[in-house]
Amino acid sequence: MAVKIYIVYYARSSCLYRLAEKIRTGAESVEGVKATLWKVPDKQMIDWPKGSFKTEMDIDIPVIKPDELPKADGFIFGFPSRFGMMAPQFKAFLDATGCLWKTQELAGKPAGIFCSAHHQGCGQETSALSAVTQLVHHGMLFVPIGYTFRPGMFEMEQVKGGTPYGTASYSFEEPTFLDYYSMYGHVEQLARQIKRGAESVPETLPNGVLHKLNAPPKSDVPIIEPDMLNGADGLIFGFPTRFGMMAAQFMDFLDKTGPLWLQQDLVGKPAGLFYSTGSQGGGQETTPLTAITMLAHHGMIYVPIGYTFGHCMFEMEEVKGGSPYGAGTYAGDGTRQVSEIELLQAFHQGNILATITKKLKDAA
Repeated sequence: MAVKIYIVYYARSSCLYRLAEKIRTGAESVEGVKATLWKVPDKQMIDWPKGSFKTEMDIDIPVIKPDELPKADGFIFGFPSRFGMMAPQFKAFLDATGCLWKTQELAGKPAGIFCSAHHQGCGQETSALSAVTQLVHHGMLFVPIGYTFRPGMFEMEQVKGGTPYGTASYSFEEPTFLDYYSMYGHVEQLARQIKRGAESVPETLPNGVLHKLNAPPKSDVPIIEPDMLNGADGLIFGFPTRFGMMAAQFMDFLDKTGPLWLQQDLVGKPAGLFYSTGSQGGGQETTPLTAITMLAHHGMIYVPIGYTFGHCMFEMEEVKGGSPYGAGTYAGDGTRQVSEIELLQAFHQGNILATITKKLKDAA
């Protein structure tokens, strides 16, 4: 008997349908597998202009009902991003699976995720991450692709979608004090552009390890101590990613801010985040997202840049780091240099944080 894989998706443009079709052929390349495309009901929750983003390519794909899901042996769920999370149409479909949760009919079944986002840094990581919670509550097995798609995962010559969480595509159409840790120097370049003068976090890796990683010598930026943070009116923290989260060196620094937390010395201070990652989809969104927790525990005010960087936020002609969470760059293997547009975004972030910090201080 064939193994049945259901590819269940919601789409208003052709991007996700094309990904779904390619995923189906990939699944059926495994002997004994039968993959079927299903789409979820299109409960229009946004008054899109007539004809916009709509695809007729999947007009013959059947609409699935929740009670069809237990018939499958495995799933791959696909959806577009909406403000960094899965589209509400797909969320509504998953919310309707409560009866299956109650009977635990999906527990133990493997599932993957694919998605689309409008442009770079727009939610391909966080949208996939938001869907993992749904799988966990059903007791399903989340199957990411990790970095098995080599060498494509490390492509830096052209803009591409996709993360360790799963396949992704872009649906784009033409229309203070500053604390950081940096191994290769990319975060430091952003730091100097955000504010020309920065304070650095101590290194924790041995010199031998740094040499093997081809890390350049450290600059003469002064090392900051945790108790110095209280002297700032606002802060911008910067660090590279390690497996989609902030590097351990910066976490070690933050772990030493316990006395400040005990005295509530950082409560109400505005703070921003900037970062670097090794590859596209390698943590440009999840790295700052997971760092927000430490700001919350200190009672700090998180200041993102949102989409205030104007049309540059929608750049699709060149590879560009950064997201609504903050300025970002790609380190690649350590040889890539921070681009001009990434430096401009860093300057913009410094301006925003300084402006808001000044307003808060003047109003105090």
